[in-house]
Amino acid sequence: MGTGTGTGATTTRTSTPITLIVQERDAASWQGLLPSARVAALARVLPASDEGGGDTAAALVAKGPPRLLAPPNWTQRLAGRLRAGLRRACAELAPDARTLLPGLVVGDTEAMPDDLAQAFQSTDLVHITAVSGANLSIVLALLLGAPTRSGTTERGGLASFLGIPLRVAALVGVGLTVAFVILCRPEPSVLRAAATGLLSLLALALGRPRQALSALAAGVLTLLLVDPFLARSYGFLLSVLATAGLLTLGRRWAKALHQRGWPHGVAEAVACTASAQALCAPAAVLLAPRISLVGIPCNLLAELAVMPATLLGFAALAVAPLSGGVAAFLAGMAGYPTQWLAAVARAGAALPGAELAWTPGWRGTVTLALGVLAACYAGRLFFPADPATADPDTGKASTIAPSTAAPIAPASTPPR
Repeated sequence: MGTGTGTGATTTRTSTPITLIVQERDAASWQGLLPSARVAALARVLPASDEGGGDTAAALVAKGPPRLLAPPNWTQRLAGRLRAGLRRACAELAPDARTLLPGLVVGDTEAMPDDLAQAFQSTDLVHITAVSGANLSIVLALLLGAPTRSGTTERGGLASFLGIPLRVAALVGVGLTVAFVILCRPEPSVLRAAATGLLSLLALALGRPRQALSALAAGVLTLLLVDPFLARSYGFLLSVLATAGLLTLGRRWAKALHQRGWPHGVAEAVACTASAQALCAPAAVLLAPRISLVGIPCNLLAELAVMPATLLGFAALAVAPLSGGVAAFLAGMAGYPTQWLAAVARAGAALPGAELAWTPGWRGTVTLALGVLAACYAGRLFFPADPATADPDTGKASTIAPSTAAPIAPASTPPR
């Protein structure tokens, strides 16, 4: 950054985040830049905000397009080529699927129309287009098998099918995680997912029992130490809360619903969706003072299509540089579940009373948190456990103590 005036001007080299405002006519040239590229541009520095405490050091208004000084590194060029290949593969899909599939796979939502984006917000499905742990867990599950069995001899997955040793498979998983961050860009939710996943893979390679909640806590602490500004990111906060809800309330609620006669799969789906919503909703009202009354049913309906759309979308992205025709075929297959996601969002948002206005600010957060706690307590009173699940030793219906509830899945055994 150059400073000074006249012949005595000096140049100071620094590295700090800034907010750059560009004019509409220059937007395309700036949007085409890839991470790690070095550019130069004339810009006007805006006056400092009176409030202070922003996430960036300064706000600048660019005067014209950027001038490229050094191209991005090869990894970013490859990632950009893969993302562009996915967009080309989606070109012949229906309008909603064409704009939604890149967002579902790599978080590319630039082409998504405003009405579809609003529908996803109204139905609390926006996390589908915000790449996070769900995407990474789907990819790692394909490699290592179901998370609950990835440390056992019955783990399944491609690694087990191909006879790859568990420790080698864990190293491959590390490579996939790093590639995932580069491909989807280091957004806060992506970083959280990667940190937690890397710690779990490390435990898997060392033959240690995996403690998902401990991995989440360690990953969050590490990321905050490296980049304290993440503490100000709502995306990071919501990602952490959703994951914590799945690991704590989700497991307990799934077991409780199963004890009350719910089918196992339905109990898990409802519990996971409701637990993530319960922890995220009080924080989300700080962003938008409203509550989606259709969020849970819409998420349950969307869950059916997320995995096939994600896997087929990643497959299309991977083969796009090799064969455009195969990539287009895979994208076409992914278009069916993706179109279902768009239909669920639009239908849910169109329902009368889909959203409920809520008190803004911290008052709304506190009242909603109290409401969630009251609903949880009321659920235990109005939906007692099925007597058929009573403990044969005590003759009483089994309950789940918040501090001692065990996970649904058995503990992992050391790798072989």
